[in-house]
Amino acid sequence: MVGKWNYKESCEKAILAGYEECTDEYDYNGSYFIKDEKIWIHDLESLCEKMGFTTIQEIKDAGYAFDDWLKYKDLTTSQMESESLFAEEEMLDIYAAIGGNGSNNVYLADGMWLTPEGELVGGNNA
Repeated sequence: MVGKWNYKESCEKAILAGYEECTDEYDYNGSYFIKDEKIWIHDLESLCEKMGFTTIQEIKDAGYAFDDWLKYKDLTTSQMESESLFAEEEMLDIYAAIGGNGSNNVYLADGMWLTPEGELVGGNNA
């Protein structure tokens, strides 16, 4: 068993990780969470049992966000909130350090730009 999980906390984690809730009467509890065309995993063990997955690649190929599950499974919502705030502050510091004036994107490298909000655009994020 992967560990005991809490559905409500899992939903909160999905939202903190940037997933959007979509209603679907056929899904678990009537909704699912999606980001970048990947579906949030609430409970890996149950998902694998229900869908018959035996490999990580099968999970990924079916459109589930295994990498995010791995990243967030052991974090509490408080830890995720702190991590998110820290990363956002760090990106804003980088923006200011490389000459951002608050009104324009700044060029980083390889087609990547950093916005005044601390978000990366261009490159693989376009």
